[in-house]
Amino acid sequence: LEESEQGENGFYTLRSVDKIMKKGIHCVLPLGMDCVRRLHRFNIFPIIIFIGQSARSARKLRSKLQRHNQSEEQLLACSRSEEPMLDKLPCLYHNMSPDSWCDQTSLLNALRTVIWEEQRRIVWVEPDLW
Repeated sequence: LEESEQGENGFYTLRSVDKIMKKGIHCVLPLGMDCVRRLHRFNIFPIIIFIGQSARSARKLRSKLQRHNQSEEQLLACSRSEEPMLDKLPCLYHNMSPDSWCDQTSLLNALRTVIWEEQRRIVWVEPDLW
């Protein structure tokens, strides 16, 4: 789904996503808007959760970011650039406020809750006119 240099994280294939789906389990994929559109083309409709960022929330992820050679500033810039594009998606999404979690454990719990709620909704998907 995403292009990646060899040795980098972030490379997913449709086959691997399909394999996970057939097992009836969830996986969390950090995908950009272009990847969501590609999934839709293959009739895969993910639950889209945008985790908003603030300087404070980025600091909470500092150790994880450093392990991936990323900075807090890069995370904030990415968040700011992706958020306006959410409204252009031909489907619904859930926006998580940066204040809705205080550490990695509460972030995972909040994500589980959102996933549980989103699974119970009826979803209408418009044809992608983009």
